[in-house]
Amino acid sequence: MTSSVSRTTFTVLGLKEKAKYEFKVCAENQYGIGDPTFGEPVVAKNPFDPPDAPKNPKVLEVSKNGVKLNWDKPAKDGGKPIKGNLRLFFIDESAQCLAYMISKLFF
Repeated sequence: MTSSVSRTTFTVLGLKEKAKYEFKVCAENQYGIGDPTFGEPVVAKNPFDPPDAPKNPKVLEVSKNGVKLNWDKPAKDGGKPIKGNLRLFFIDESAQCLAYMISKLFF
């Protein structure tokens, strides 16, 4: 038995982001087209996700003008190492939400 199929992969481009697609594949020879096989539905999206939330935040030390914090790294990094910035939010006694950007973190 011989076969002229030289590839079993194909890249489909031009899909609409966040759209759901279903693909089917059929083989064809001189006698006709065979039955299709269906793949699992897929949503076109970036292959990476945002990371999970850090876990178990704790205050380690308190002083008159600051605190030292500690937390565990996120369980999932979204498919890419966490490098760069962490956003730290807190609410002061006047219920004002304050934010800090902490740079150069690596998990």
